[in-house]
Amino acid sequence: MATFLRNFNVAQMTALATHLNTAQGTEGEVNSVWNTAIFQYLVQPHNVPRLIEPEASPPGSSSKIDLVVADLVPLRDFRVLYEGKSKAGDAWDTVVRQLYDYGGEVARGQARKLFWLIGGKGAEVRFWRFDYPAAEIYKMQGLKWERGAVRFVQQSQTPTYRIDQNNAEILGILLYLQANT
Repeated sequence: MATFLRNFNVAQMTALATHLNTAQGTEGEVNSVWNTAIFQYLVQPHNVPRLIEPEASPPGSSSKIDLVVADLVPLRDFRVLYEGKSKAGDAWDTVVRQLYDYGGEVARGQARKLFWLIGGKGAEVRFWRFDYPAAEIYKMQGLKWERGAVRFVQQSQTPTYRIDQNNAEILGILLYLQANT
């Protein structure tokens, strides 16, 4: 059986998740999983000049986002922001706060005010929609896969998915992002 990462079978995904959830699983390894998934679903299928930028800085900022999907027309139009941590690294609250802050920095520096956020921690992942309307209030909503569709939920109710246990949910959300990025 296939998994959301092409060319990985269930046994390989289980072994990867087991490793990522130990103290030996590094942030770089976590990021490599999501670099692969982001490329497969959010870069490769689109017929636009699009790049994955590691350690990207929003315009006018010294912050470093682990990975950014950016369209090159207009120049560096950020579409997806990703932040990852090892299982032993920062807590989910820190990942959420970083992505929220990065989202605000990006939205203030570019015309596009609506984009996607992905957070990885060990073998876990969460997804959000970030919107910066004219009212100057950031809006971060979680993405939840439910009954075959994405549903937006309050940020505090964002579900956590495991790469070895929630293949259908992760795949569904990635395909939704693919269609809406």
